[in-house]
Amino acid sequence: MVSSWLRESSETRRQVRKKAAPVTKQAAESLAKPVALSQCYGIPNLILRSSLFGIEQRGEKRAYHKNVKMASVDGVNIVYTGETLYQSDLDVWEHCLRLARTGGGFGREVRFGLKEFLRAIGRKTGGKDFDWLKASLSRLQGAIVKIEDAKTKRGYRGQLLQGWKWSEDEDSHVLGINKDLASLYAVGWTEIDRDQRKALGRNEGAKWLHAYLSTNNHSHDYTIAKLMYLCGSKQRDVRKFLYKIKKPISLIEEITGWSLNIKNCVLRVDKHP
Repeated sequence: MVSSWLRESSETRRQVRKKAAPVTKQAAESLAKPVALSQCYGIPNLILRSSLFGIEQRGEKRAYHKNVKMASVDGVNIVYTGETLYQSDLDVWEHCLRLARTGGGFGREVRFGLKEFLRAIGRKTGGKDFDWLKASLSRLQGAIVKIEDAKTKRGYRGQLLQGWKWSEDEDSHVLGINKDLASLYAVGWTEIDRDQRKALGRNEGAKWLHAYLSTNNHSHDYTIAKLMYLCGSKQRDVRKFLYKIKKPISLIEEITGWSLNIKNCVLRVDKHP
């Protein structure tokens, strides 16, 4: 069971934080400047409402994609080149963006040690964890995306992370963050509660669904078929997919306090302000 302090602290933050709606160009540019540390992750909706960062399946090998169209909501076109990315990679990428926003702004170098980075995203700090983080950073550095939003006619093409240099003896690592990534926020972005996401552990299905549902701050209905498509699932049987997400749904309910109910293959989400 999730401890009561987590539920209470999450409820407090839900009451005070502001749900991000589509913002002006000026507001988006402000995201490239340093900001105070937050209990929330700020992630572009264009990313969260797609399969760019999918769900890892046990025993599944990462594939290499070349100009592959990713599943996304209507009006959004995402073409991806690089290794398959999962929710664990999203944790790494978003922490890099968070370090940029709190340490100098997009377009500047991000400095960190591997141990502190791993602790920040809720991972252990053993030798295998160091190797895993380095591999994830390499995947993100090699990832090329083209993202277009038909409604706003905005887009971005480029790397998710830029150059990476390090000193192993000093555990000092430096990454480049493209300032143009700030343009993705202009189409709309969402704050993801850090403690809630960490409490989901390694359950990637729950992490993807929690992030996706967070992009809408009101009660809403979602068809199971649509969720199956957007998360990039290889499952084609809606009933079987529904069975797989029952545990993630229960976990999200327990952690967030949201009410999630399924009827006739439609997920009803009720959130309390």
